[in-house]
Amino acid sequence: LHLLSRRQRQMCIRDRFWLCGLAMCAGCLFTMSRGAWLALAAAAVLFALLIDRRLLALMLVCGAVACTLPFVRSRIGYLFTPQFADSNARGGRAKRWATAIGYLKATDPVFGMGYGMYGGAVAVKNPVLPWVEYMYVDNYYVKILTENGVVGVTAFGMMLLGLIGNGLRGCVRTAKTRWSPLCAGMLCGLVGVLLHSVFESIWEEPYMMALFFAVAAMMAWAGLLRRRAEAVLREAVGADEDWELYDSRLIQDDGIPYVCFRLEGETEQYALVPPEGSCVYAAELDPNTDRYCITGVF
Repeated sequence: LHLLSRRQRQMCIRDRFWLCGLAMCAGCLFTMSRGAWLALAAAAVLFALLIDRRLLALMLVCGAVACTLPFVRSRIGYLFTPQFADSNARGGRAKRWATAIGYLKATDPVFGMGYGMYGGAVAVKNPVLPWVEYMYVDNYYVKILTENGVVGVTAFGMMLLGLIGNGLRGCVRTAKTRWSPLCAGMLCGLVGVLLHSVFESIWEEPYMMALFFAVAAMMAWAGLLRRRAEAVLREAVGADEDWELYDSRLIQDDGIPYVCFRLEGETEQYALVPPEGSCVYAAELDPNTDRYCITGVF
């Protein structure tokens, strides 16, 4: 939404995009989920730090307004009461996590209890061990630890670290381009899911997992694509001029998804690199048709 609102010149269209963003935030607010609130807040702050720190002021105002709502105050205030501490210890997440760790120690701390044996929907609906009190642990990382042991949670953590690294690489390589907000938004959204997984086993939903890794793949692709196309461009035109990534998937009339670069400091010099990197085309933007016209080959 931030990317689209920046590209739109008409004020009414930008306002619609911002209203869509506020509507989504309100939808998260009315889920009454404190874990979702925390994940959204962390992802939003990270996005502001990566893209535009002036957004922090807007987020602070929205947070202050949200805290004036009675149900928000009650949900947050309940966290600091003795009643919450007692309830959490007797049957809340603290009790569930401690029970899961106890079963892990009683079976195999290294490799865990096995897939689908505890902590999630599969184990609850298909109990196997008669001595186990099956329940949801409401923490996907504890679930992985219980089912797959130290080996499994370590491998899972390394995968997530690689994912975050790919996201940061994509943000760095698309910096100062119009795709920077899109890459940052994808990274922050994934970080929000990872944080929310501390309080819910949301990865158990197939559509959530499919969407998560689809976004992760696009984010990694955005970072890797620029490197290949830019290397071809540098080889063709030399290293004396500075080019910036302008469009990572430009579809021309021939149906080929070119990577478009623009010469820094200029507004009329463009370079189009096809997917196979066989050559680099010089192009100009036709203001009448808003299409790129190939004028030659570098």
